[in-house]
Amino acid sequence: MDAAGIDKRKLIPEGLYGWRKMTTLIRRTVIAHASRGGVDRAMRTLGLSGIRRDKGIRTTIPGKDGIRAGDLLNRDFTAPRPDHTWVMDFTYCRTWAGWVYVAFIVDVFS
Repeated sequence: MDAAGIDKRKLIPEGLYGWRKMTTLIRRTVIAHASRGGVDRAMRTLGLSGIRRDKGIRTTIPGKDGIRAGDLLNRDFTAPRPDHTWVMDFTYCRTWAGWVYVAFIVDVFS
């Protein structure tokens, strides 16, 4: 680090690489059989962490008026008979293949 507290290693392009790019660079230039774990440990030891440029997925866009949907059940999750009241929710989770979106629809009576 210099007098201003700036680490010069982080200013070079390789200092911005994540473990994927760094592993590829090391395999191409220095050690052909470098493991991902070894590169990861070395980067941690040197204080290097890559910059991710990918964007997060935006799932909800708020309405312009800022008003949320009303609670139509008033938190009363009982039903007098089957097929009278249904509730639903949807969610998402990240998997190895990408994002998975799941919708749950439930009859409150059951």
